[in-house]
Amino acid sequence: MQFKNISLIKNMALLCVVFAHCSMFFIEKNPFVVLYASEKSAFAVKAIMLISYFVIPVFMFASGFLLAKSCEKGRNNLLGLLVKRGKRLLVPYLLTGLLWLVPLYTWFDVLVYRRSAGTSLWAGYQAFLAGLFTDHLWFLLALFWVNVFFILLFPLLNRSLTTGVLFSLAAAVIIQEFLQTVPYYKLDQTALPIVSALFGILIYRGQALVEALPTSRMRLIISAFLGLVAVLLHFDQGNVYFGWVISIAGCLLFYFCSTIFVQTKMAAQILYSRLYEWTERHSMQYYLFHMPFPYLFFRWFYPGLQISPVLFILLNLLTTIMVTTAVVLVFQKARQYEPISGLGWRSVFGRRHWKNLDNIKDDAGLKLR
Repeated sequence: MQFKNISLIKNMALLCVVFAHCSMFFIEKNPFVVLYASEKSAFAVKAIMLISYFVIPVFMFASGFLLAKSCEKGRNNLLGLLVKRGKRLLVPYLLTGLLWLVPLYTWFDVLVYRRSAGTSLWAGYQAFLAGLFTDHLWFLLALFWVNVFFILLFPLLNRSLTTGVLFSLAAAVIIQEFLQTVPYYKLDQTALPIVSALFGILIYRGQALVEALPTSRMRLIISAFLGLVAVLLHFDQGNVYFGWVISIAGCLLFYFCSTIFVQTKMAAQILYSRLYEWTERHSMQYYLFHMPFPYLFFRWFYPGLQISPVLFILLNLLTTIMVTTAVVLVFQKARQYEPISGLGWRSVFGRRHWKNLDNIKDDAGLKLR
């Protein structure tokens, strides 16, 4: 069964992350941002704030929803599911990092979090393999740990849902309180993803109840969550756990909004259009390959263009999407290229390895090829 609402919010979340990477140069100081423009943008600050609260949690929420579906289907072979998920996430992480991220960042000497100016190729590889310098690929590691956690926890969740929920929340708090000084392999970034995925799992288990809701009742729920999110944002003082509540409320808001939207005629026109289907198939490749273009365009063009930050953000986003589209198309062509039988890119790196990149999202019925 395909869940179009879940695939929609995952794809929208990935697009918002690309937008965030094109906007981050115009915000106030952030521990994960190194390059800044001299001019700040209130638009960018507000956009990045909303994205940080909602986008990654929403993606993890959707991933938890689909993980629950996979665990239920493969309950008799959870170890096999764990190995399968590990390959699907870690092989693309390694291939993209070793063949794209580290070489390009070294060639253009891109200054980012945990990569200083002048870092050599070898030092870059060492930092990447230690899980320190990962840039946007941190997300694959965090998603891997979330998958490991909940696949191992699945028997407990089945036996006692309450105990499993409490254990998950306790684990997230422990990570937040005691692992923030452990930067290796992004274990320190998994607390909120675990909580977000947990609620995705709970919603999956209550899917029948949601589907039985009349549209009028669902609209009332959406209004309630919209009001709740607005109130929580108004009283937000930067507390981590209060921020978690905001993020989860946002996840539920996006879920119910997407559930209603996919039932409309407009959704049918969009979701079944050739453009959307092509973008949907390649959205993960867009995510993997869009960096470091926002950095490079900012460094090369912003000082000389002398345009407003908002206009440059939109220009940066459009340019990044265009260039990344070209990269994705070249990637697709390269995978088919075999000048000598058995010596093409697929054969060199292994057909199964490239298939891992294709199937990161296949639990939603969304092959990337």
